[in-house]
Parts: sequence; C-alpha cells; structure tokens
Amino acid sequence: YNLKMITKTPLLDLKTKIIELESTLISMDTAINISKLNLKSMLGIPLKEELVLKDVEINVTTESTIKLDEDIDYAFKNKDAFKLLEYNKKVKLSERRITLGNMLPQIAFVFNYTMQGTEIGDAVDAGNASWNAGIGLNMNLWDWGITMDKLKEKDNDIKKMDIDVQKTKDSVEMAIRRYYYDIEKNKKLYESKTEALSGAEESYSIEKEKFNLKMTTANDFLTYENALRKAEIDLINAKIDYYVACQKYYNFIE
Repeated sequence: YNLKMITKTPLLDLKTKIIELESTLISMDTAINISKLNLKSMLGIPLKEELVLKDVEINVTTESTIKLDEDIDYAFKNKDAFKLLEYNKKVKLSERRITLGNMLPQIAFVFNYTMQGTEIGDAVDAGNASWNAGIGLNMNLWDWGITMDKLKEKDNDIKKMDIDVQKTKDSVEMAIRRYYYDIEKNKKLYESKTEALSGAEESYSIEKEKFNLKMTTANDFLTYENALRKAEIDLINAKIDYYVACQKYYNFIE
C-alpha cells in the first residue's frame, strides 16, 4: 500500500481479517480458562492453584471393536440395576414359598409304645405291650382366606417384578442403541471432516504457490489459510466428539 501497489480496500480487508483472527484467539483462550475453572470445581481443586493441561493421544475406536447385540446381553447380565431386581425377585419367590407352606396341612408322624407291668420282659411275655404308629394332619382353616390373600399378593408382587425387569431391559437396550447410533453419527462426521481437511490442504497448497508467484493477493491467501486452520480445528473437535461418544457407550454397558 505504501508503495502504491494496492488500493486501500484490500488493506482494510486484511486488517479486518487480522482483527477477527485476534478476536477468535481471545475467545478460545477465554474458553480454555473457563474450562480450567470448571474442571477445578469438579475435582475440588482450589481455583487459585495452577492447572497445567497436557496433550493426550486419542485413539479413534474402530467399529469392529463394538458388538452391539453382545454388548446388550453383557449389560443385562452385569449391570447393578438388573442384579438388584433379580435379587428382589428371589426374595419375593422365597416369601411366596413360605406363604404357600403356611396354607398346606402340616404332617406329623405319630409313634408310641405302651405296656402293662413293671418289667419290660414280663409285659412282653404276658402280651400286654403294644406299638402304635400313624400320620397326623394339622390345618388351620380359620386363617385360610387371609393366607390365600397373602399368596395372591405375593403372586402380584412377582408379576410386578417381572414387568419391572422387562421395563429396565427395554430402557437399557434403548440407551445402548442410542449411544451406538451417536457413535455412528460422530464417526461419519469425523470421516467427513477428514476429507474436508484434505481438500483444504490441497487448496491452501495451490493458493500458496500462486501467492509466491505473485498471482494472487495476500487477502485471498489468508482466506485459504484461515479455511485450512478451521478445517484442522473442525477435525480435532470431530475426533474428540467421536472419542467421547465411544467412551459413553463403553461406560454405560459396564
């Protein structure tokens, strides 16, 4: 501009883009600081304590490591919610057996030996000894109706437990499938952003070569450079979203 080689309009456009870039950097720095404060609050760390963030390697999970049907069966067998329901059902079944047992007649074996005389030998010789054996039945008919009502109540409790188990299974299966579809969505988005970055890199390379040959303006070159940086950030965010979706899936089925 000072050499009178360009007009003021491209210069103003360039200044505007620089200001926008600086504003974006400030916003990102502010977002990082806010995230640090939130993390400290979640971990119970004093807000004034220094927190250093380190780069971590995020391995994108491949689809082959996820087996939806097997994972659903695994969750049914291992989640605490199902274990608690199964335990409660066993308790209800035990209570029902006890209630049913109170309804049934009580069987008692009766056995006795009687004799006359002072000596066992004399009584046996005289034919005055006898053995008696039998079976006795004892049943409380007065409480039959009350016990029957209790038995029906236990049966209803067991049916309710079965319904609760099925509802929980349906809820868990729906949640697992929802997490799985979220993985699929983020996987496609990650693949899309990967292709977008490849295209942005190629366009930037061509524009950079044109800029070196004085075939394009600095304003146009910065436009392609910004597009490249945006594509890189979009890919990083897509990779993180994909990773988080996978972790949510695995954490839920455990």
